[in-house]
Amino acid sequence: MDKLQLFFKSKIQVFRYILANLDNFELSTSSKCIQEYKTKCQKKMGLLVDDLFKLFDDYLSKMSQDTEDKVFLEKSKADYTRYMAEVDSDVKWKNSSKKHYEAAIELASHLGRTKKTYLGLMLN
Repeated sequence: MDKLQLFFKSKIQVFRYILANLDNFELSTSSKCIQEYKTKCQKKMGLLVDDLFKLFDDYLSKMSQDTEDKVFLEKSKADYTRYMAEVDSDVKWKNSSKKHYEAAIELASHLGRTKKTYLGLMLN
């Protein structure tokens, strides 16, 4: 699961970097071309997140048997929807992120406070 997470995170980071630079560039110049490219990147990033969630829901959640795995999946969903909320003003991303963090925190309440997954979630 770690390799899959690393693969998607590296793909998402590319879009986050591009969109952050486009935002900076957009402040100094107003261009329809920049806005169109930004919209295209946001859509591609959203599709990538949707693909990841499909993998989570269709395969990984069925394989996740212990609480720690379930917390990890919910935290991952929360992280990716938060990344989308950073680049897309659609309120659905913010609401989804909050929902997944709350679900992860609820599940994590059954973990020991020294577990890596618990600590990673609480640091977010």
